[in-house]
Amino acid sequence: PLVQSRVKINAIKRVVVKQSKTLEGTYYLLSRFMEDEKMQRKFLLPIALVLFVWGISALFGSPAWGFSTVLIVLGSYLLIRVFHLEGAITAVGKEIYAGLRSGKISLFSNLLAIFIVIGAILSAYNVLSSKAMEMPEYVIKFIDEVLWWLVTAVFISAAGRFIDVYFREKKVLWSYTLLPFSLVAFGLILSASIDILLKILHNAEPLSYILNILFLTKLIGGVLIAFIGMVLHHILEDIYGEKAQKG
Repeated sequence: PLVQSRVKINAIKRVVVKQSKTLEGTYYLLSRFMEDEKMQRKFLLPIALVLFVWGISALFGSPAWGFSTVLIVLGSYLLIRVFHLEGAITAVGKEIYAGLRSGKISLFSNLLAIFIVIGAILSAYNVLSSKAMEMPEYVIKFIDEVLWWLVTAVFISAAGRFIDVYFREKKVLWSYTLLPFSLVAFGLILSASIDILLKILHNAEPLSYILNILFLTKLIGGVLIAFIGMVLHHILEDIYGEKAQKG
């Protein structure tokens, strides 16, 4: 009536707009999907990481590097999801955050140990990659190259844990006092074993090398150090354990 009072209307055509239930339901599901935090972490997070890494690589003009990184990111994400490592990774993150806030020595010693291990692996790879050798020999020499670095890394990590417990809980981890001796003994014996394996690979007589002074020194030295460490461990535990009980 309002329109008719102002303009002459010759004909009227009615148009009925009907919404598609399927389209409306899909839109509703997508909107709920975008708002759900769990679904965001499961599906949107990997897509966002892929797009972010690819965008950075395109920005720096290295699409090949970006593609490789995308594969690594997606592969890592799928492994975490398949083996249900989300809780473990979250716990590690919280532990690192708590360690940074409280100044835990063990946190920094563990980080240093990780860097030592990574550096040892890269160094061994650089040293051996230029040499032509069979795979068994390569593996044995690789272990020989990283052996003492791994021993050092384990010792540093354990020392950080020992210091943390001692200063925070006023408690001595007596089992850790045996660790330096065990590590050195392990390193010496494994080093001697590696030397024997390399001699065998080079078609040398292993029996003749067993009588070698260097091999005997490593083997006997490792056994003696392990024995000395065990004796000292029990002596210290008995002495200071009794004092702690009396106190």
